Amino acid sequence: MEKQVYVAINKIQEEMASIGISKDRENQQQGYSFRGIDDVYGAIAPLLAKHKLVIIPRQVSRIVAKEPSKSGGVLFYVVVEVEYDMISSVDGSCHTARMPGEAMDSGDKATNKAMSAAYKYLCLQTFCIPTEGDNDTENHSHEVAHKPKAKTAQELTATGMVKDKGKANAGGYIPFTLDNQQMDDGKDIKFTTKTQNFIDILDNALENGNKVHITYSKTEYRGYCSIHSVIPVLKE
Repeated sequence: MEKQVYVAINKIQEEMASIGISKDRENQQQGYSFRGIDDVYGAIAPLLAKHKLVIIPRQVSRIVAKEPSKSGGVLFYVVVEVEYDMISSVDGSCHTARMPGEAMDSGDKATNKAMSAAYKYLCLQTFCIPTEGDNDTENHSHEVAHKPKAKTAQELTATGMVKDKGKANAGGYIPFTLDNQQMDDGKDIKFTTKTQNFIDILDNALENGNKVHITYSKTEYRGYCSIHSVIPVLKE
């Protein structure tokens, strides 16, 4: 007996193939059209009910970082991983899909936007919803302030696992060690930071075994490097 969850997904694909979702919304900053989360809800909700398909989200991870905005404020950058159980109410059969979502916001809506982005792309890709073009976003775009590069030190990059964390020194700097998989000689990178959002990302990566991508420069202090930026790398 075929699983009804796949029957329901296929039937929704069939109906969406004939109607699609047009890009009727416009980004106010950059002037391009896109499909919003409300457009997806409006098109998908009646078809989910019609074909007895339930979608239940489950957040797997959430990472938050702060960045200075171009206007001098603060932007909250959120990356989430969400698993969605698609369940047929006919026979209880289930298919689980995992989607990432990321967003920026100057207030308290960054997580909401990231969750909306994850759900929107789950629906667009699972149900193969057609439209013209492939660009998409929310109503507003945020611009991160350009950070001036140090003129006295060469900026380097590395990607790898965070191996360990030490105790803060007298100046409040916390040492970390990165297993730099890009280095031919296999040497680890030791660095220190007291920037709280860097520490939060590094702590999360150390706890969950995730990789990070850092930009840094070498210093004369006991072989430690100075971090310029830290970006989490989601597991595939």
